[in-house]
Amino acid sequence: MNRFRKYFSILKITIKTIPFWSVYTILNNIIGVVCSILGSVVLVNIVLTGISVNKSFFAILFPVLAIQLIIMLGGICTSIYYGQVDPIARQKLNREITLKLIKNVMMTEMKNLDNTDFLDGFTFSVNQIEGRTTGSIFLVSNLMANIVGVVTSMAIIGFINFEMVVLVLLVVIISLALNQALTKIQFKMDNEMVLPSRKKNYVERTYYMKKYALEIRLYPISKFLQNIYNGAVKDTMNIIRKYNFKIGVLAFIRAYNQEIVLYWGSMIIILFKLFYGNMSIEPASVVPATIAVYGLSNYILALTGIFNTLKEHELYSEKLFEFLSMQNDHQEKKTVSNEGMHDICFHNVSFHYNENEKFSLNHVNLQFSAGEKVALVGTNGSGKSTIIKLLLGLYTDYSGEITIDNESISNFNIQSFREQFSVVQQDFQQYPCTVAENVLMDSAVQTDVDKIKAALKLVDLDLNLSDDDLLTKPVTTEFSSDGLTLSKGQYQKLALARIFASKKNFIVLDEPTSALDPISEYKVFNRLLEHFQEKTIVIISHRLTATKNADRIYLIDNGEIVESGNHQQLMKLGGKYAEMYSLQAEKYL
Repeated sequence: MNRFRKYFSILKITIKTIPFWSVYTILNNIIGVVCSILGSVVLVNIVLTGISVNKSFFAILFPVLAIQLIIMLGGICTSIYYGQVDPIARQKLNREITLKLIKNVMMTEMKNLDNTDFLDGFTFSVNQIEGRTTGSIFLVSNLMANIVGVVTSMAIIGFINFEMVVLVLLVVIISLALNQALTKIQFKMDNEMVLPSRKKNYVERTYYMKKYALEIRLYPISKFLQNIYNGAVKDTMNIIRKYNFKIGVLAFIRAYNQEIVLYWGSMIIILFKLFYGNMSIEPASVVPATIAVYGLSNYILALTGIFNTLKEHELYSEKLFEFLSMQNDHQEKKTVSNEGMHDICFHNVSFHYNENEKFSLNHVNLQFSAGEKVALVGTNGSGKSTIIKLLLGLYTDYSGEITIDNESISNFNIQSFREQFSVVQQDFQQYPCTVAENVLMDSAVQTDVDKIKAALKLVDLDLNLSDDDLLTKPVTTEFSSDGLTLSKGQYQKLALARIFASKKNFIVLDEPTSALDPISEYKVFNRLLEHFQEKTIVIISHRLTATKNADRIYLIDNGEIVESGNHQQLMKLGGKYAEMYSLQAEKYL
């Protein structure tokens, strides 16, 4: 039942997404079988029978022409199907299913994106989209078409007897067993191929992606990458050697069973009955009957293959079905109000990325009060960015509690919660979209050129573009040779402009000025404080001069908060913060 449940679930998605293609495919397959029988059996029978009974030339010609006309119309339908209907429908289907997969994966926890099994499963699912979805329709169309073929062929042969039934059953049982064995082996092989395929794709990608270009040319890292690639190819070849001999042997036995046992067995039965007078068939009909037997063998074996296809769908669509039906209970939860400001607190929060690793955060208690300017400082790896990841709901498997206005964030729709934040990370990204889209980062926001220009001005980024260019010129040359090529500092300013273009209540800056010079950094931070006086701002920076004006500073060390207070209080404390600030002051102030 599980096999049928998964199949009908995929079938329902396919029909709903591309209904016209689904109906056309079923009809086209049935028409194909009818045309094949008309052309290979009926047409030959008409000609041979007509000649044997001395029919006139025109008496034979007219039905032949009528059959050819039907075959031609069927050919036209098939040409339209493969030329227009099928390729367009496949693109639409792939788009709809892929977008659904992406939507579901975007709702998953970040820990899954660190999990190799999860990534392999997602890659495998994406690779199965077209085959499993269109395959569900082909299963129905093949079932109906082959039933038509079997019934028609049996009618043409004109007899059903015990010997034929036994022979067919024998071949069917052998075919089912062979097909099932082949499917299981192929499935194991395809699963083992995913990881080496991902490795090969990764290495191939690094050689044409611009962000890798400098280091690959500057350092001999290429040798290491080639080792990864060669290792992946070696793993692929080992997997092929492991399975392909078995596949080849089973495929040969299956072909022998289909081509020799059923066909020649059927022919022996027919000829035996024909010579011994146990079969009412005209000698002129032996040729079309022979062709019909061959066709019958193919139709029967195709029907047995349907059971194998169901098993194949069960195996191959399991991951796809799992990702398509990922539970998403966020819509049932409360939404965070966009009106007014909010307090967010960490209550005794502990967290580690991997059970085998030490805790990245250990019993952390901190507060982000509405309208407060908070700085998180500390050495690399101390846990600052982890706090931000938990704050944004990217990981939920922590102990303790994170609350918004004294209520756990787990009670709220995560998307509505994240809509409170405008974030710029140290590893900010630029996208091959227009300048306006890179600044707004939200297709639902109405494009306002004046707002975009004002945001760019606040971060001192002069791109020397017209209003029309802001709306049309892409950032990066990924897909367009006339795209903008910016320096890292300019890209960072573009990312910072997103803050000024948004109207979010909570602003998070994780090393947002690492690529800027000290003067630009000073200007940006001052403008942030002036522009967002009523907003809650969280700043992570190694440059303590950028955080000294914060209302509250938390010093993080080894996942724990060791000091907190404003700049003056921490300097008077004379602890680690004062030591760090003094060391920086000696160098830069």
